[in-house]
Amino acid sequence: MGGLSDEELIEQVRKRGSDALGVLYDRYGQIVYSLFLRAARDSATAEDLVQELFLRVWNRAQSFDSHKGSLGVWILSIARNMAIDHVRSAGARFSARLRP
Repeated sequence: MGGLSDEELIEQVRKRGSDALGVLYDRYGQIVYSLFLRAARDSATAEDLVQELFLRVWNRAQSFDSHKGSLGVWILSIARNMAIDHVRSAGARFSARLRP
């Protein structure tokens, strides 16, 4: 299954092929982990965010449109938004602790 194109792979995910999700993880897991590690600065948090990302990909596979861009860009844009949300949330928690 590793030889499938991204379009074929997302189609298999849409059909709920768990093997396809594993191939997607193998293909994109390291790059999104790196992005999350850079944002979170904590490996455990980065790993949790990677799991959450692939859960979102699994649940939102129907919304992917190859006419709007590639699968990799779609996955990385979800990851980017998650990383921004995480940093904002962490910043809010930090500033709340500073308030008397």
